[in-house]
Amino acid sequence: MPYQDGSTIADTFQLALQEAAKACDALSHAERSARWVGALAARLKLLHAADSVAAFCRSDSSNRPQFRINELLFDILVAQTRPVKSANGKDLLAVSRALWVVESELNRSDSRDVLIDLNKLVVAQADNKVLAVSAATPLVGWAAAVMAELLDPIESDVYLVTIPHPEHWSGANPMSADVYQLLRHGWIRLSNPHQPIRFVRSDERSEACT
Repeated sequence: MPYQDGSTIADTFQLALQEAAKACDALSHAERSARWVGALAARLKLLHAADSVAAFCRSDSSNRPQFRINELLFDILVAQTRPVKSANGKDLLAVSRALWVVESELNRSDSRDVLIDLNKLVVAQADNKVLAVSAATPLVGWAAAVMAELLDPIESDVYLVTIPHPEHWSGANPMSADVYQLLRHGWIRLSNPHQPIRFVRSDERSEACT
């Protein structure tokens, strides 16, 4: 379950997007996407600053001394850790609880690519599960529908985040990360949690409607 209220969680995704998009004009789309994942991992870790927490993602090597890896299973894993003893009595650090698992797939047209990442959330056991996709595409409504079919909002807090595709990132253009949470009765937008929404799909676009 979330450790902060919904507005703080929404702010976390917005701040990560703003940080990722700074001075990005010379970066490729893949480099921009990697920067988004790295910034989000750092921001999610800050939600648990008082705990013994590690944030794993491909661009962050800070966990290598203890875990010998950058990325662990997901695009982002934020997890509580605890000390254990090795077979030889040495001090090791283990993951004891998954706080956030995040998959980010910004392909704008391939449902299968998004589903591959969504499958990882289905098999994960975590307090919070997040799928990030590109905004203003038919895949938004499709992803929302499939997430509602496959994920249990009682078992974990489930979020769908939409951000502009990296092609459209520019310091001159304001950008927003829209964050939706799946509840038993449907989706809500965290910026207006008392107003249920429905996702509308069309051949040209997908959007959330009140």
